[in-house]
Amino acid sequence: MYLAKVSGRNCYRYFTNCLTEVAADRLVLENDLRLAIDQEALDIHYQPIVDLDNGCVIGAEALLRWHHAERGWISPSTFVGIAEDVGLIDALGVYVLERACIQATQWPTQKGRLPYLAVNISPRQLRDPGLPEKVRRALKRSGLGIEQLHLELTESAVMDGGAAARAVLAGLAELGVEVWLDDFGTGFSGVVAPPPGAREWCEDRSQFHARPVVRSA
Repeated sequence: MYLAKVSGRNCYRYFTNCLTEVAADRLVLENDLRLAIDQEALDIHYQPIVDLDNGCVIGAEALLRWHHAERGWISPSTFVGIAEDVGLIDALGVYVLERACIQATQWPTQKGRLPYLAVNISPRQLRDPGLPEKVRRALKRSGLGIEQLHLELTESAVMDGGAAARAVLAGLAELGVEVWLDDFGTGFSGVVAPPPGAREWCEDRSQFHARPVVRSA
């Protein structure tokens, strides 16, 4: 069933002994992921965001990485997909948010200011009514200023999230945190239906060039 699911819609896969091995291996990886979260064994890497006008690093995007003790680096697409399937995606989101906020307070300042921290929010997190409170708690525990935190989400997550997503965005706006759209303009809403609660947008650089910033590879 899992292989049929990841292969796309409207497809099927015949059962074979090989599939039993695949399922067993996946179960092991699921358990290892749970253990990695509990033991705080996942790493957060940061992709710098640079102002092209002066070459200064003005922010960094938090990226979750997993180095398995036996398998080496596990692709994010693999372990995030597993997390979504088994209900661990919220735990992963909180893991990144809380630890990234703490680490960001230790960054060197640029002209007396800390670079901002960008954290990705999954579609499922955007439908979680408790997200604004989780953000508030992470900021309070870390001491990171609310103006330093930017939450990134995709336009499709807003569109597909419906009323639940709009309510969460309103809660984030009330909290005062900035919300950016990664792929703004690529969905059906285009530029005519801005999501309620989004204070600021990070336009897709393939279509818009309003901000002189770039993410390093």
